[in-house]
Amino acid sequence: MKEKNKIVITLIFLTVIVFITYVNLMLSHNDKGKMQTTFMTNNSTMLIMYNDMNDRTNYVIIDLITMEEKEILEVDIFGFPNSYLSHDKQFLYFTYTTYITEWESHLIRTNININDNYDWVYFDTPGLYVNDIEIHNDKIFMKVVQLDNPYRRNFNIAVYDINTKEINLWNKEEFDLSIWKFDYNPYTQKLYGVERSESGIRKAQPPKLPTYRIVEFDKDGNRLEELLEIKMSIDSISVSKDGKYGIFSGSTHSYNDIFIINFEDGTIKRILEGNSTNLVKWPIFSPDEKGFYYLAITSDSKILKDDTGQYMTRGVYYYDFETKEAKLIFMKDDGIVLNFEVIE
Repeated sequence: MKEKNKIVITLIFLTVIVFITYVNLMLSHNDKGKMQTTFMTNNSTMLIMYNDMNDRTNYVIIDLITMEEKEILEVDIFGFPNSYLSHDKQFLYFTYTTYITEWESHLIRTNININDNYDWVYFDTPGLYVNDIEIHNDKIFMKVVQLDNPYRRNFNIAVYDINTKEINLWNKEEFDLSIWKFDYNPYTQKLYGVERSESGIRKAQPPKLPTYRIVEFDKDGNRLEELLEIKMSIDSISVSKDGKYGIFSGSTHSYNDIFIINFEDGTIKRILEGNSTNLVKWPIFSPDEKGFYYLAITSDSKILKDDTGQYMTRGVYYYDFETKEAKLIFMKDDGIVLNFEVIE
């Protein structure tokens, strides 16, 4: 009888050991699966760049419906990086600056669903320093500086064809007019640029205001129409899907405000007023156009300090046209948001 009890106890013990081992294996497998989970969504997505206190630039994507977040890349800080996400949400395009004997900019693509991010593909842009970028299908729209003359200060638009690897540099001979910011609209197939004169900027010392224009180009770089001319510093542009409205940040005083313009009748309305406790900039229409996203330093911001000085954290906010209320979408307590994009 005792011997039989020993056998039963032994079998129970072995069963428990097998069960625990199985559970641990399953947990281990599930944890590993979570680490390898890819970010797959058909929803509109926000791409955010921020610098942390360890001198690293971080790239984060957010599903704007589920608000799921994923960190996709972290690199050393060099220069003034910019980025864009492909519309299939598979590839991150970003600019990256290196220095050996001189500063050199690179345009790079990486697959965000490969964990080690070692699959960097470099796009050759000879004679150009790449700044802002937007990706639409097989075209990379870029704000660039030509490196043909050390005294050149103006920015041009260049379009890189991913299939043919050819670059169409717009307005190549221009030496003064700059496209300071731009928005390519795939619905109208037009590019909307914030244009300024570099010599005019240098001459427009306070209280004199510079002249900025919003100009419409076709997809091949032909200048179609001047939509706005105004004595104001404009630092962004986002255009509605039908091309009838634009939203931008600009200033005639110490702080940026956010404005909306009706391109058909030229009327301009201030939507958000900036001040010392609400520093706003760079609005982008939401995909449903019921509001817009923008960058801001507000009462939510924290003070950061390092060896180079003191900084305020900056976040991405959403403003609702109907309720006229703003809400925080993203902010890091230990980082400063540099830029963001919205990809449908």
